[in-house]
Amino acid sequence: NRTVSVKPFKIAVYAVTNEEYYEFVKETRHRWPGHWASQMLKWSNRPFPEKYRFHPVTNVSYFDTAAFCSWRGARLPSNEEWEIAAVGDSGHMYPWGNEFKPSACNVSESGLGRTSRVDSYESGRSPFGCFDMAGNVQEWVAQDDEKGYYARGGSFKHKGALYGLTQLCIPADPEYTSAYLGFRYVKK
Repeated sequence: NRTVSVKPFKIAVYAVTNEEYYEFVKETRHRWPGHWASQMLKWSNRPFPEKYRFHPVTNVSYFDTAAFCSWRGARLPSNEEWEIAAVGDSGHMYPWGNEFKPSACNVSESGLGRTSRVDSYESGRSPFGCFDMAGNVQEWVAQDDEKGYYARGGSFKHKGALYGLTQLCIPADPEYTSAYLGFRYVKK
């Protein structure tokens, strides 16, 4: 066990959505995620299906998330901040307690097999009101100067009992992108 001191912070209740990320892309001309399609713009005003507007953005690298956060006047949460937002000082294994509940999060056991709206799992909210800290998509956290880059939380692709553990940090290449990796931010 180690003791860390964390200054007060304000973390986003939801992971960044496709809609939020699209506003960033339109304004900055930053490249968009690889699964978005320019041909969608021929019959829609977005490069992704309307039904995914409020799903978490995915296929973004650490560097993409840092650019978004800079634009937003925010930053990625540190490992410690992310974990505090997930379970507070409860010491629980999951945001809702110590027993895994597939009904409280979007993980492989839930059977959905894709992302869900960021506000879908009310019963899985953390003590601080954050949604999807144990499922839907894994989330980038700020670079740890000592150890590198990490993703936290479970996703629709992963077994929730293991990957949903709030203590689990998964090393990741900062250029890595995937259909089950997104992010949330801390307001400056």
